[in-house]
Amino acid sequence: MIRILHFSDVHFPLMYAGSLWRERMRPKRFLAALNYGFRRRSRFKDAPEKWAAFRSFVEGEHFDGVVCTGDLTASGMSGEL
Repeated sequence: MIRILHFSDVHFPLMYAGSLWRERMRPKRFLAALNYGFRRRSRFKDAPEKWAAFRSFVEGEHFDGVVCTGDLTASGMSGEL
């Protein structure tokens, strides 16, 4: 049997480190940052614990392949990557 790990839309919390100011001020990115700061930040408060559990699960299992479909970051800025 082939085992494939699939996960999607993890939306790592917003980080500005390494992001350029001109990148942060683009309208779409700026609005995403405002949305995160005022509405979505609380949804990420337990993100470190969730990632620790996810990592523990992945390390404890064997997968023949891994597929991530969806957004990896909260706003798509280079500093998040």
